[in-house]
Amino acid sequence: MGRFQDADDVTFYPIQIEKVQYYDALSINDIIELSNGMADVIYFPDGDVPKEIKGKFTTGIIKTPEDAATALSSVREVMFIEDISFICIEIEEREEIKVFHLQQVYQGAIVLNGTFRVIATHDGEPVAVIGQYISGIVGLDTTPKLTASEARKSIRLERGTNISASTLILYKDYDDVVYLCWKFTIKSRDPLKEKEIIVDADTGKVLANIPFALF
Repeated sequence: MGRFQDADDVTFYPIQIEKVQYYDALSINDIIELSNGMADVIYFPDGDVPKEIKGKFTTGIIKTPEDAATALSSVREVMFIEDISFICIEIEEREEIKVFHLQQVYQGAIVLNGTFRVIATHDGEPVAVIGQYISGIVGLDTTPKLTASEARKSIRLERGTNISASTLILYKDYDDVVYLCWKFTIKSRDPLKEKEIIVDADTGKVLANIPFALF
């Protein structure tokens, strides 16, 4: 496992880009056919983009993080995936399945909420894909004007809390504006005080305050 650039709290399984391929993009009808009519597709409430596809969503075998990233290329059109740039932040070994947790990245920055779970049997047969791709980030400069130490000066810590980690991220707000930010993880003995604070890496403005209780 490795550490991610500009992150105190992100460990990952490296994905060798040269081993990631692009499969033919599949339609929902293709996936239903490959699954012998047994595919199940769940959509986000506000549109026609699937958030979960259960069934044979790729023609490949999934045994490694590279395989999992390659598998996403099969659903790139139906799940609106613009670029297969991911790191694998966790691999879950369960009784009958293996779950690859893939995190979207762009030019060295984590893309907040751009995550996928790619699920397969231990033999590599695809089972399901769950997640969302964050669009609208192509062309953004990922060089922060403020260091993490400078940006943290914008944060007023409550008594009994501390900053346990900082990570350079891309953050899309509710108006679909994307910002380069520092994400600070706030820890406390009181779980209700634990949260993430998102600070603009160019201006130092606090953009979001996200309690862990919402996760």
